[in-house]
Amino acid sequence: MESQQEWKGLRRVGGLSLILAGALYLISIGLFVPLGIPPSEGSAFLNFVFQDRSTLQFIFAAFFFIDVLLVVGVASLYFWLRQGRASVVIGCILGVVALTVDLVNSVFTYSLLGMSSALAASSNDAQRMAFGAAGQLLSIVIQGIGLQFFYIVFSITIIAVSLSAPKIVGKVTSYVGVVAGVAGVAAGILAMIPLSVLWPVWFILVGSKLFGFRST
Repeated sequence: MESQQEWKGLRRVGGLSLILAGALYLISIGLFVPLGIPPSEGSAFLNFVFQDRSTLQFIFAAFFFIDVLLVVGVASLYFWLRQGRASVVIGCILGVVALTVDLVNSVFTYSLLGMSSALAASSNDAQRMAFGAAGQLLSIVIQGIGLQFFYIVFSITIIAVSLSAPKIVGKVTSYVGVVAGVAGVAAGILAMIPLSVLWPVWFILVGSKLFGFRST
């Protein structure tokens, strides 16, 4: 009985974490899209960050907390769906790996705020060139390697969970998950975060199921 109560508590915490992650993701996407596509050139990239510093500071912090919430959510999904489903186990492990990489990426991302302010305050060409080069490197790491790896690998997690347990998570959630996963792979390949707009919908759907809001 105590074990069942502990599992119920873990399931609810995981479900709530996924729901909150979905809500934060929707808010962040809604704030990010109007800003436009970030430039790839170093100095221009840092100027882009500086011009909308307050908004991006919220977005960067939000995505960090989203990653933390998703770690809890993925762990709960693992315990909920792992029995007899090797694909779920593999998918959840990949999900944790992807989230770990993205958490590290978030630290680099947050450093852009200070670097953009330093560029704006720089007084000579040598300083501006140095900050521009650093911004170029961070742009490649954040928008390229880190972002692409995260979106492609975590999309595999979403697809694995959705296809492995449609009777448990629900057919609608499974369909949304497959489409969200495919779109997420495209978001990773093209480095276009808005293509992952169905991710938060899936987070909320599967989180609601995990929490116990839905019985079918």
